[in-house]
Amino acid sequence: MPTAHLIREPVHGTEFPLLCCPGCGDFVELDPRRGRCRCGWRANWNGRILDCMAEEDGFYEGKYNAEIHFDLARLARPAGRLLLHFLVYGYYESILRFVPRGARILDVGCAGGADLLAQWGRVTGLDVSFRAAAAAARRYPCVIRGDVRRLNFAPGSFDAIVSSFVWEHLEPEEKDLLLENFRCWLRPGGKVVLALDVESRNPLFQWARRRPELFQQAFIDHDGHCGLETASAALKRFSNHGFLIRRRHAMNRTPLQHLPVWGWFGPYGKDYPALRFLTKLGDAITSHRTAHRAYTGGVQLLDDTLGRLLPEDWSRLLLVVLEKPEPVRGKPGLAGAIKTP
Repeated sequence: MPTAHLIREPVHGTEFPLLCCPGCGDFVELDPRRGRCRCGWRANWNGRILDCMAEEDGFYEGKYNAEIHFDLARLARPAGRLLLHFLVYGYYESILRFVPRGARILDVGCAGGADLLAQWGRVTGLDVSFRAAAAAARRYPCVIRGDVRRLNFAPGSFDAIVSSFVWEHLEPEEKDLLLENFRCWLRPGGKVVLALDVESRNPLFQWARRRPELFQQAFIDHDGHCGLETASAALKRFSNHGFLIRRRHAMNRTPLQHLPVWGWFGPYGKDYPALRFLTKLGDAITSHRTAHRAYTGGVQLLDDTLGRLLPEDWSRLLLVVLEKPEPVRGKPGLAGAIKTP
């Protein structure tokens, strides 16, 4: 197997991102045509997937494999542009609005990947699930099966880092570590686009917390949401790490929630017939494509209008666009050391 192309200083414009070699710390271009660093570290390539996991993740393997088949050609029609606003709660609309075309993008927790993201920029997909990575590799030129908390990229490797519904799976100290790394991996002016579940102070969820064991089972353990925090706490954390908040949209502030929530209320159904009915109704709506779209669109329209009048910490979903500030003229920017646990 040929030796990997070794780069001792960050070089931009390469086709593949630069990963810090676990063996010696030098920067190695993630090119599947090459195999190892001269220190002896061998990249474990499986097709276009760089496998950085020693073993299968027992919780996440095969759990989230969603593929987004919406492509840029649909934006030529008014219906497509309208649908983009409702696609994953406006997450992809925010990416296309704030991330320039042709950008180098890291998709953290990429699942099966997204067609419009692959067409928009040069995407590196990252997921702990091999099944998800294999699906994403059909779209993205480079995919890594690995844990973002255990990987290091060269400073300035990306123009944007995007992630949907990964943040709530991280402990607070892991979030702080990643935000420092994100600042390092981004070029100045680079963007972070996140869609995340947050801890809601909505009266519906305040009521649910009266049964702490059920709440832990339904809303924490079921999906691994160990890092839920309120919208205000999340926004404060982003600001504390030096990011500028370019967009924030707090959703699901009303009792009318998106469909997954009614499924999460399932364990409550044994004691509360009304919630058992709502869980079954949610399942029925989810299984019917037109009803699913109509319901989701109605909830989002409510979020975009009346929902904005309610307290931000009543929200269950948060969409945020962050920016790494440009260096102040006359003051050299600090690349910052990449931090590891």
